[in-house]
Amino acid sequence: METTLFYDKQLSPHRKNKLWLILKENRWLYFMLAPAVFLQVAFAYIPMSKMLIAFRNVDEFHLPYGTKWVGFQNFYFLSDPYFWETMRNTVVIAGLKLVVCFPAPILLALLLNEIRNRRFKKVVQTISYLPHFISWVIIANIIDRLLNTNAGLVNEIITSLGGKAIHFTGSIKWFMPMVIISNLWKEVGFSSIVYLAAITQINPELYEAAKVD
Repeated sequence: METTLFYDKQLSPHRKNKLWLILKENRWLYFMLAPAVFLQVAFAYIPMSKMLIAFRNVDEFHLPYGTKWVGFQNFYFLSDPYFWETMRNTVVIAGLKLVVCFPAPILLALLLNEIRNRRFKKVVQTISYLPHFISWVIIANIIDRLLNTNAGLVNEIITSLGGKAIHFTGSIKWFMPMVIISNLWKEVGFSSIVYLAAITQINPELYEAAKVD
């Protein structure tokens, strides 16, 4: 026990000196990092303390933190009859995005990696990643123009073929597939670029070794 305490006492100054040397050697890096840290603390972490206002009884005479702690009493949406249904739909949509939208860019990157015609490969990459730069507001407008019940292109085709117009945007049956497909179309091309860059860095000798095996 005494030996361990003696060892710790002897080691502590060495650790302090080592830390001081690291700080001294990288002082300019820490100096450049300081403004970003200050802005993050001042405008991100300190304002987070004001979230306590949501859990207190606040009026104009007791700002900013109010007087009485009321817990979740101010969260009226928790007692809404549609709260749990909304929560369930959110979890389901997030799960479907993970199952469908996560592997899709990997598969697209693998397919692009197998294309030998460089011009065709660039055309496919360009077409697939351009939707990433389109705003969701514009995409929502495009979806509405395509699937609108009254004048949507898809419903115009359906009715011209003798079918009945489908209310895509207001139907529970079609809403989730519409969200997943639109998200997949928008992000699959851009995400595949990252995976394609990683695939191209693989040593070709590994492929040759795999063929031999």
